Amino acid sequence: MAQSLPIRLADPIELPQGFTRLSGVIELGDRVIVADRGESTLWKVDFATGTGKRVLRQGEGPGEYRDPGRLFQSSRDTAVLFDAVLKRFTVLGPDLRYVRSRVFGRAASARVRGLDHEGHLFYEETTADFQRPPPAGFLRGARGGESPIALVPVLRVNLETLAPDTICFVRLPPRRTDQRSMVAETPGAFGLGVPFGEQDDWTLDPAGLVAVVRATPYRVEWYRGAERVDISPVITDLRVAVTEADKEAWWDRMRQDSIILLDCRREPCVATAVHRPVRPTEWPRTKNPFEPGLLVLSATGGLWISRAGSAADTRTVYDVVTRGVGVQQVVLPPGRRVEHVGERFAYVSYEDEDGLRHLVRYRLLDP
Repeated sequence: MAQSLPIRLADPIELPQGFTRLSGVIELGDRVIVADRGESTLWKVDFATGTGKRVLRQGEGPGEYRDPGRLFQSSRDTAVLFDAVLKRFTVLGPDLRYVRSRVFGRAASARVRGLDHEGHLFYEETTADFQRPPPAGFLRGARGGESPIALVPVLRVNLETLAPDTICFVRLPPRRTDQRSMVAETPGAFGLGVPFGEQDDWTLDPAGLVAVVRATPYRVEWYRGAERVDISPVITDLRVAVTEADKEAWWDRMRQDSIILLDCRREPCVATAVHRPVRPTEWPRTKNPFEPGLLVLSATGGLWISRAGSAADTRTVYDVVTRGVGVQQVVLPPGRRVEHVGERFAYVSYEDEDGLRHLVRYRLLDP
């Protein structure tokens, strides 16, 4: 596919403070809000002064939170905070005041992708992973079947009636046969899927337009409701080989994870932590063409996709796909992760040697 001009970033400004576990960064009007799940805190940060101020309170009352699992942009001046413990979505206005909240018990942090202007929840249902039948009205994904390709539905859920609509189906990575367990659902987590295995990913904009990145072929599809309204050309046919260095780097990063065994044969589920995960014995020949769990949809409609690289790469490459524009690229130093892209700025994080993530703001230059 022909490449248009690269997207250029300039004038980096780094916040002095580090974050234990970034779970969300958004622009709310002229404010920047940061969720740190590791410290269970929400911050309002100022890049001009390099300062941050904690906002909201921990608790279970209206406008409070226990665990800031995700932070979504509902509109330019409205945010939605997902509490992973309370399974609650709290809408915050432009002054960060409480507007309303909804509880959805089946929500899991990495499965929820956001809410639209009308308050519909967009959710990836993987009921077979939880070893229990879905509630009435919910579709069961094919994850638990014998098919080598596991497909699960992307659902749009009315939070008033809990009535779901199926938008499309997405592919999960092949299931490992050497690890029968499940972990906390975070991007890149040690779980049931074969490392680097082919899989789709998706996100949405505040108007409810769903963007799906397909692994084979590597391209983007857009859905409005159940209708596919647009499709990009194939971004690239190239695949990165999985090397021994990649395997070792993956294992070094994941070997300290705690595996959570779930037994849901009876209610409630019983969770048991196991601190010695099994080193994978199954590896694909090539990597998924992009890194799952890292999609960012910009305020101007560009879908930022982290392209898969090798352990020896000296840069991070993002493919940026925009309807009607095509594919552009952004090149960043190695280990960088794009957290949020607004109309004028991009927010990028990196991890230091102590495991803290640092946030850097870049100005987007005109083409």
